[in-house]
Amino acid sequence: MPTVDAVLGFFGRNLDERGLVNRVGGVIYASPRWSFIDWTAQWQQTAGVPDAIKDGPITMESLLYAYALDMSSELAGFIGKPAQSDEYTQRAASIKHAVNQHCTDSDGIYLDGPGVQKYSQHSQVWAVLTKTAPKEKWKYVMEKALSEGSWPKCSVAMAFYLFRALEMADMYERTNELWQPWREMVNNNLTTCQENDTDARSDCHAWGSLALYELPCVILGVRPAKPGYATVTVKPVKGYLQWAKGSVCTPRGEIHVEWHRDGENIKTEIHAPDGVEIESGIVQNEN
Repeated sequence: MPTVDAVLGFFGRNLDERGLVNRVGGVIYASPRWSFIDWTAQWQQTAGVPDAIKDGPITMESLLYAYALDMSSELAGFIGKPAQSDEYTQRAASIKHAVNQHCTDSDGIYLDGPGVQKYSQHSQVWAVLTKTAPKEKWKYVMEKALSEGSWPKCSVAMAFYLFRALEMADMYERTNELWQPWREMVNNNLTTCQENDTDARSDCHAWGSLALYELPCVILGVRPAKPGYATVTVKPVKGYLQWAKGSVCTPRGEIHVEWHRDGENIKTEIHAPDGVEIESGIVQNEN
């Protein structure tokens, strides 16, 4: 936690007068720090950094800072440091307020930089993930993110977070179209997941292994509810699928899940090792 606090402290010391993370980095080799976000085609000239960096701070760094504060708040609470947890939560709330005040347009869509009329899927995704965007606007923001064809899109490197934002917004059925880069990897006979879908490299990069999380944790819905899987939540998110089945490895043995649609209902079968408490249910996505 001292290391976590030190990293967060760097960003806390580099806020501008608006309460946003200042321009602390830039393009690789042209700046001491690389503000990399994603290998999207529109950001090739800036080496994966939102083009808004040319005009000043980028919204993404404030959103990432807010997200890190929220996650660190959970960690501090878990290890019995409530004051530190509360401090992180308050700092995160301040950043989110500044983003909503300075990094949105008149329609409530998130800009790539304060006052800069440039947009991307990324800013909308992280506005949802951090709950900076009001919950009642999550669907609106994510629909905009998916429908605007000219905006920079989340590549393989950012797909995990795009999927999480769609899950939060009850739009998981829209992930069907987003699996296309992985379908193309299979069609191209790749034996590893490529680093990104903007060139033909196959680097076996960790961020390409989306399926290793998505299949067991979301589609089959097996996640730990208590440390060490002492209690397990089984809540499949059905999305666009009609059925799914598989086994998930846990420290307490394999948990097998099968589910299928039966008209408007879902039928689920769960097999777990003795002594594992299961909390089950199907997440019903709203269409």
